[in-house]
Amino acid sequence: MLGRVQSDARTTWAACESRVRSVARLTVLLLVAISLPLAACGDASKPTPSPPRQLSDSSQARLAEAERLMLNGRNELVETLLTPLLEASPPVPQAQVLAGWAAYQLDDYGRCVELMSAGIERMPSDWWRGWAGRRVHAFALYKRGEYERAAAAFRVALASPVEPAIDPSRGESESQVASWRAQQQAAVDKELSRMHYGLGLCELTLERLAPARAHLSAALELDADYLKAQHAWSELLAAEDQVEEALAANAKLLAAWPTHEEALNLRAQLLARAGREADAEVAYARWREVYDGRAAIGTLQRSVKEGTDTPETWLQIAELYLQLLDHREFHRALELGKLRHPDSPLFDERLEAFLRDNGLFGSTGPEQG
Repeated sequence: MLGRVQSDARTTWAACESRVRSVARLTVLLLVAISLPLAACGDASKPTPSPPRQLSDSSQARLAEAERLMLNGRNELVETLLTPLLEASPPVPQAQVLAGWAAYQLDDYGRCVELMSAGIERMPSDWWRGWAGRRVHAFALYKRGEYERAAAAFRVALASPVEPAIDPSRGESESQVASWRAQQQAAVDKELSRMHYGLGLCELTLERLAPARAHLSAALELDADYLKAQHAWSELLAAEDQVEEALAANAKLLAAWPTHEEALNLRAQLLARAGREADAEVAYARWREVYDGRAAIGTLQRSVKEGTDTPETWLQIAELYLQLLDHREFHRALELGKLRHPDSPLFDERLEAFLRDNGLFGSTGPEQG
């Protein structure tokens, strides 16, 4: 398996060696005041960035290819591709952050923490991916059960925004600059919502409900459609004994994400607390159905990570989601499968069949509007 991964990575690198591409940098405008206590952050105190390190064209191309692999869902190839940069003296911090990010996607939270802890304090201060990487590092700590360290890391991330870097020589008009700023502000708001959610989740897990409410409220104010924050909000309401409010928030989430196991389990509990035993039994039966279905999906996803990565496997994953009536994840599985197997026609064929079966696809193609 390792030999094949290394071979695939070398093949991927050879394909991009002839074209040098700079690592994509997304600079942002952030005008937000954060008054969070950093004295309790421990080993995650706010860093002083090192001077920028000039990377060779080859190193920049390798980093760019790593980002492309991650976007295409090929996280298992990233660390092998970046090995020369990780083994440099000193290691390239951007490579450590990207490899850590890929490890997180592979559920290897220990490796993620190891790589990112070494890289995030030395990365360029204006690197968008690095700032978002602080969030990933904090979530990895949370996944490992290190809740206080995770909370401290989220506080640092919130207090370490990317600085704007606008090149006046580009000659853009005021309207173009305003449009650019608005787009970047939207991206910043989305990232901040994830960070507030993470810190709110830590506070909720540690049963500190007042700060949990403050940060989850901030997350939803920045992105009202953030489903994970919606679930955490319903958990907070349940912890505050606001059962009916929690049920309403829970129903809103499940309407958009019908296979959210924790939300289904919470619904059964809330209905029982409200004295609606029959409804609670129905909710529990649905949770059991989803639990079994997700277990089967998990088996297939593990087989992909272990090397059984075929178009048919991704179609099986998509079909299982469809059986659970989760059209969102059905589409997502088809999209991920197509990213990994772009030459296979199976994904477009299955999507077209789904659209036809649901009256959404006619002789002239998908309905518009």
